Amino acid sequence: LATIDSRDLLVALKQSSVFNVRGKERCPEGFEMWNGKCYRFFSEKQGFEEAAETCAQISAYSTLASAEDETTNRFLSSTLLSFNLPSR
Repeated sequence: LATIDSRDLLVALKQSSVFNVRGKERCPEGFEMWNGKCYRFFSEKQGFEEAAETCAQISAYSTLASAEDETTNRFLSSTLLSFNLPSR
């Protein structure tokens, strides 16, 4: 499992509402769908409280993403690592 330092969280938020448009599920603008849920990623590093506030400002339906299983962990880890940001 990839480990992300809790002091340097890259914000990944999950929005539980998926829109159904003309029979096709889709996410709000700026989100990407994975495994039936919408995710939005940010490249700015933030602490936990600031990241949670960012989520709250985006939507009442958004929460910080969490790896609920190994497959989700791989998706989140690979996406976050693709930002290639230098560590502190």
